[in-house]
Amino acid sequence: MPEIYLYRAPVDFRKQANGLALLVEQELGHNPFSGALYAFTLPYSWHKA
Repeated sequence: MPEIYLYRAPVDFRKQANGLALLVEQELGHNPFSGALYAFTLPYSWHKA
């Protein structure tokens, strides 16, 4: 079973895969290609009312 991480700060998903991998590497200090699973949250303003 892989490790699972939740990044709770809102993320702009326009970053796409490369931007999210960079965020994992720089903000969390993890290797984004280690096989771990990362979950991200949307900014509240992006949620449908």
